[in-house]
Amino acid sequence: LSLFAAPDIIGIAQLALKIANLPSGLLFSHAVRLANTSIPAMKNKGIDYLRRHCVLLVKHTLMFHALLIFGAMLVMPFAVIIAYGWEFMPVIKPALFILLIRLLQPFNVANTSLFRLFRVMHVSTLWNAIRIPIELGIFVLLLAVIHIDPLAAFVIAILLHQLGAFSMNWYVYRYLLGFRFGGLARRSII
Repeated sequence: LSLFAAPDIIGIAQLALKIANLPSGLLFSHAVRLANTSIPAMKNKGIDYLRRHCVLLVKHTLMFHALLIFGAMLVMPFAVIIAYGWEFMPVIKPALFILLIRLLQPFNVANTSLFRLFRVMHVSTLWNAIRIPIELGIFVLLLAVIHIDPLAAFVIAILLHQLGAFSMNWYVYRYLLGFRFGGLARRSII
């Protein structure tokens, strides 16, 4: 972003990202730690037990995460004005969009634990090695070729990054946990 935007835009983007990451920081790391400690023990109890508890973990994380996000969306505009002043009003809009994008995060809460459990961490690494350069290329394309507003491009880049991480759920739920989507045959590598 610093190659294509003025320092004040970079400051706004950094502050918006920090503010939008506050609710995730309160809960998400604890949910991931819970997944990392409890999911390996669940494998011994069978795939159905593991599947059921992974779904519960995702549902509960999503519920609490959504409460934090929506609460932050209500409070954050006032908090920015009180803490930083009227000069930082441009931070509010990108921060609100980033907060909404962060609603996808809880779906990934068990992914790393499951990759480790089934010893397929290489799939995640390969996927990240493919998708992150593509996301960066799109970001540069938006800024340098299309000349979109830098803050809008920043928010779009965060959305692309979150969607890229979210897309791994297909692999996790379909192939690792054996869920059926749209009548597809069940296949599990357990």
